Amino acid sequence: MLCHLSQKEVRTLWEATDTYIKMSPFMIANKIKKPILLIHGEEDSKVTTAMQSSQFYDALKGHGVPCRLVVLPFEGHRYAARESVMHVIWETDRWLQKYCASNSSSTLIKFSGER
Repeated sequence: MLCHLSQKEVRTLWEATDTYIKMSPFMIANKIKKPILLIHGEEDSKVTTAMQSSQFYDALKGHGVPCRLVVLPFEGHRYAARESVMHVIWETDRWLQKYCASNSSSTLIKFSGER
């Protein structure tokens, strides 16, 4: 359901407005109902800007979709720092347990500060 522009697209938004609008997940935020975890490298050069993720997050929140935005400082499209990789694993595990694991209290791990 979610799409992104081809990484080979070199035209700017102003040169290919229709393409950007057609492919932007922001334009379908009102149709998304399931929880979404967004993880983005702050210095990602393959996606226009981290601002897109922030705008998408705001649109999802505005439509009541459970979502979380994690921006990894100093990271590009591929995460290189060990701390970033570990953080992605932690965020993903936490997200999966919250939204995908069985509701059985015996199988869920509670996180510090959660009840």
